[in-house]
Amino acid sequence: HVTTDPDQLLPEIDCLIDLTLPSATVTIAQAAANHRVPLLCGVTGLGPEEIAALEAASTVVPVRWSRI
Repeated sequence: HVTTDPDQLLPEIDCLIDLTLPSATVTIAQAAANHRVPLLCGVTGLGPEEIAALEAASTVVPVRWSRI
């Protein structure tokens, strides 16, 4: 199932694997937390805003991300 709206996809999955771009990380992290879906983020080049979103999501669901 391909979509640009994570809210459509998340109710159907057990874990979200994000390999997109840093510009999508905040939205994806918020959606994963809202739907209580664990997140594996393989995006590199994250800035402070993206890392803060991942850290916030990690208070709700398991989150792992690249620190490169």
